[in-house]
Amino acid sequence: MLDSANRFVAASKRSDALLTETDLPTSNGVESLEDEVLRLETEAEAVTHICQMVEGMPLALELAAPWMRSMSCGEIAAEIERNRDFLATRLRNMPERHRSMQAIFGQTWDGLDESERAVFQRLAVFRDGFLRDAAEAVAGASLPLLSSLLDKSLPRWEVDDTGNGRYQLTLRILRRMMLVLKDARITQRL
Repeated sequence: MLDSANRFVAASKRSDALLTETDLPTSNGVESLEDEVLRLETEAEAVTHICQMVEGMPLALELAAPWMRSMSCGEIAAEIERNRDFLATRLRNMPERHRSMQAIFGQTWDGLDESERAVFQRLAVFRDGFLRDAAEAVAGASLPLLSSLLDKSLPRWEVDDTGNGRYQLTLRILRRMMLVLKDARITQRL
């Protein structure tokens, strides 16, 4: 989670660089480095909560970070809890496919071939992760197919403290992908 928190903080600094000079506060309003460090220390719990809610996804952190200019980390976390579609931007310098989590999940789904889509849907039965043998038995996931899904961050490979690994499909990914699937089915009917 520390990597995610560091990524979030770094993204917030990069988002400030996207502002034009007229957008920047005057020297009286610029926080000193000490003030920024103090702010992040006092909001460490909220930063951790943000990272957990977005499951460390780099794009989600990049979309959440610019809000630090106008909201506390606690407010950002509350807004993400209230409305997952909050993680979006209208910045024109970002590719359309990276402007929202919905767009990235839609692009990911569109990038799956039919066999990957079928296996991914069958893998959704696993709520607490799975081993390769189970994926093959239940979902018909061959090692190359499972590897292809892993390359697309669907699922993730996680190793526990004992060195044992499992594939994980996070609930956030499952929910988003199922929404994309539902939208695709509705569109096909029209």
